[in-house]
Amino acid sequence: MRREGLSIVVVGVGGQGVVFCSRLIAETAVRKGVHAVMSEVHGMSQRGGIVESSVVLGKDNCPMVSKGGADLLLATEPLEALRALSYLSQDGVVVTSLSPLVPYSCVTKPSSYPSREEMIRVMKSHVGKVFAIDPGLGAPGKRLFINVALVGGALRHNLLPFLKEDVEQALRNLVEPKQFQPNLASLGFGYESVMEL
Repeated sequence: MRREGLSIVVVGVGGQGVVFCSRLIAETAVRKGVHAVMSEVHGMSQRGGIVESSVVLGKDNCPMVSKGGADLLLATEPLEALRALSYLSQDGVVVTSLSPLVPYSCVTKPSSYPSREEMIRVMKSHVGKVFAIDPGLGAPGKRLFINVALVGGALRHNLLPFLKEDVEQALRNLVEPKQFQPNLASLGFGYESVMEL
């Protein structure tokens, strides 16, 4: 189960928990005895800005992932997944949300935001595998943390060097008690609903 030398890039939009996603992965790894380093945030972390973070497990002390050097890309927003494809190695894997969070620049020019089908086609032509989570399939009225759901999806396909139960324990230590159950449900949703495209 333990994988050495795993480079992960997490991307999305400010307010979607990109940094927390990286922190959750790093915390879980450390608790399992896997060396982990995490990058600082790049971009604008305020709500609506583009955010990138990275986690390197089990190898170098440098948390920065070079272009073409990532094994796994987690994306809370599909257009950001598309923008970050250059980070992935040729056989890298994408786990992305299918729910768009259209930036203001595309709101003024709706035709500039690509269709879901086009984004999926481009992703599949550039990487080894693409897995996706559709937040619209969640139970109505329940809050979904897509960042945590992406971790669940990655766990389902053995893309991380630990088990779902390990992440659950890390969540218990990272979030306030009242937020634990919604995060746990999000992890489970990602684990159960992730699909290969």
